[in-house]
Amino acid sequence: MVVLQHRLRARRDDHQEGDRARLAPRGGGPDHPPLGLRETAHPGRRTTLPRPYAHGYQQFAEGGPLVDATRMSPTWADAAGSMTTTASDHNRFFRALIGGRLLRPAQIREMRTTVPTRYDGSFTGSRYGLGLFWFPLRCDGAGYWGHGGDIPGYQTRGGVTADGGRAVTVSISAELEGKASDDVDRTQADVVQNALCAG
Repeated sequence: MVVLQHRLRARRDDHQEGDRARLAPRGGGPDHPPLGLRETAHPGRRTTLPRPYAHGYQQFAEGGPLVDATRMSPTWADAAGSMTTTASDHNRFFRALIGGRLLRPAQIREMRTTVPTRYDGSFTGSRYGLGLFWFPLRCDGAGYWGHGGDIPGYQTRGGVTADGGRAVTVSISAELEGKASDDVDRTQADVVQNALCAG
């Protein structure tokens, strides 16, 4: 919704169904150039991803085979799948959002108004606002902000420090079931923590 409300400008390519997107902070114009999200797209009804891409594999039962789930239109997941992006563009967007370059201060404060989630696993201690999760960060009491997502064959986790200065996105091209899924989730959370606390 932030993307739509903040003038997602899309160009239709006559040779390819779907839209390539450029996001203009706070309405765009000469004072607020687009973020340069060149690898972010609305897939339309396509069942293919822009190249290059990773194949996504889904496990439908614990211990079962991995099935290639790459060819689908992610738009079935509504807002969760209405756009495809790269880790680099994802980081650029979240750094701009949390760093205050996309919304007015009152709007970002509203997004950051949170309630406890009471989730466990990698979400232990997290809080949820308007489209944003807040997570405790072991090296910084200010924590970090983010929002991951899963669709068949793919998982994304990431975060950005409270000042918008450092961001990381972890993208996994397999959705597992059972204990293996829990293990992957914990590992992703550890990678995010390590990356945000490094340096």
